[in-house]
Amino acid sequence: MRRSIAAVATLALLTTTLTGTTPASAEPARSSAAAPFTLGAPPQEYELQMRANGTEQRVLAQAAAEDKKANKPPKGKPATGKGGQGGSAMRTACTFPCYFYTTFYQDFTADPADATSADMMVAKPYVDSALHITAHSLGQAAIESQDGRDIVELGWIVDKNRRADGNPTLFAAHWIDNVFKGYDTAWVDYASNPVNLGAGLPKPVSKHFEISQTSTAFWAAYDGAWVAYVPKSRWTPGGVVRPFNAAVADIYTAKWFLEMAVDESDPCTDLGTGTLWNATGTPTPPITTFNNMSVGGSTVTLNWTKFGPNITGVWGGVVNSSVNGDAGGPGYTAGGAVGGTAAAC
Repeated sequence: MRRSIAAVATLALLTTTLTGTTPASAEPARSSAAAPFTLGAPPQEYELQMRANGTEQRVLAQAAAEDKKANKPPKGKPATGKGGQGGSAMRTACTFPCYFYTTFYQDFTADPADATSADMMVAKPYVDSALHITAHSLGQAAIESQDGRDIVELGWIVDKNRRADGNPTLFAAHWIDNVFKGYDTAWVDYASNPVNLGAGLPKPVSKHFEISQTSTAFWAAYDGAWVAYVPKSRWTPGGVVRPFNAAVADIYTAKWFLEMAVDESDPCTDLGTGTLWNATGTPTPPITTFNNMSVGGSTVTLNWTKFGPNITGVWGGVVNSSVNGDAGGPGYTAGGAVGGTAAAC
């Protein structure tokens, strides 16, 4: 059952002062499966402030300049049904970047969603960046349009080009007509939250991540608070209106996944915490968990599917219930064999 975000936003604006507080009555109605959502409607009144004082326009102008640059950092997107590459017996050079994934996904074509949320483990995976400083390992959410070419992303990333000490940082990103627009580009900071995009994050610990929307923007939330928004006006490249420009942008696919970008087909880079997805007992560091994966605005029964190979001693994933999954692993050994060690190469 679809709902009108524009109508909800109008109610919020009529009943909210510019203090940043949204009344409970403005909370959008969500399906019963969406209980993990921790926030009400995103603060659209803040968007109005940022447009009125010129902040949003300045951010978009800077983003337009970034769009013209060709040297975007590497970013992949796991295709539905194709979760990653298997790897050969020995390590083999490949053209950077090679992407590997473990993905939890669900299709909502029968009744498109409008938001997604989950509790995701933040980790500090070892990343072999000796040859490419922009090699990375990350965990994230992604929401996609029907054609898969409009995407909004939120998560954590270990990329020594962003933070030299190899600790995870918070990021948000978006794709327009299948073009990646860069990390944190065009996102307007929510000033009342001291945690900003690019901030260092605690690890290993499970934190709540959420992507939602108003009629004019997509919002990212971390640990129970709004962080930033990207205006939907971005989805009009060359004056052509893309699906995510809509007042209620339909989400046909939602994904929660681990990704690495490396230069070998048998990498020793970790996925997630580096602990195998099927480890027993109480391992240190803990298994990378994705719990309470949910969406808003859809009546489709939640039943997430895992994509990506389970390679013994390397990495993989498992669906534990309709809304929970474990993933990750240490990658290969320095010699290209299975049974790698977390945080080592």
